[in-house]
Formats: sequence, structure tokens, C-alpha cells
Amino acid sequence: MAGQPIRRAYEAKIEKIGIQNILQRVEKGETLKTIAQDLGMSRTFLSTYLNRDAYTADALQLCRALAARARLAAYPMGVGRSGVRHWIESAPALHLAALKRLRREALGEPVTAVQALLRRNTGA
Repeated sequence: MAGQPIRRAYEAKIEKIGIQNILQRVEKGETLKTIAQDLGMSRTFLSTYLNRDAYTADALQLCRALAARARLAAYPMGVGRSGVRHWIESAPALHLAALKRLRREALGEPVTAVQALLRRNTGA
């Protein structure tokens, strides 16, 4: 197929940089679009690649949630922000539940989503 060499080249770029590094960038607040542009590929391809495995998809979702929580925590709390304040205060329980799920599936010990993915991929 004509598209297979391109797909393999994109996959090689992702593997070279490392999925755990991509997830760390997402956790820091970078968008998949920005990361994909840095890698010279489409956001759609990167998203599809990361979401094709349920474990990586869960880790990506968790990293996005952590980034969103950090962005919201940076907003000044004032009038009209009570809903945001409530979300920030309740979010740790949601993140803890996601981390517990990843821990049950992968390791049996508490680690970050990125560390869990790294250990799973390297067998460490």
C-alpha cells in the first residue's frame, strides 16, 4: 500500500521520542496539535496512535485532566468562580480513581500514569 511507508515513518518518530515523553508534554499542557506539528505529522494520526491501545488512551485522558486542573488552579478565584473552585476541590478524587484503575490494570503499586506506561513498555 502506498501509505504504509509514511505510517511506519510516523510510528518510528513516535517511538523515537517515546510515548512517555509525549504524555509528559500533554500533562504540562501542550496540545496534541502542537506535539504533532513538532513531529511533522497530523494531529489526527498522533491521536489515533495514542488511542489505539486502551491503556495508553487512559493515560492520555489522565494527563489531559491533570493539565486542565493545573490550568484552572492558575485562575484567580473570585466572583463567579465558585463552580470552578468546587471542580478543583473535587478533582483529586477523580484523579485518584483513575490512578487506582491504572494501578490495578498494570502494576499493583501507586505511580504516575507516565511511569506506569514506561514500566509497562519496558518491562521494568
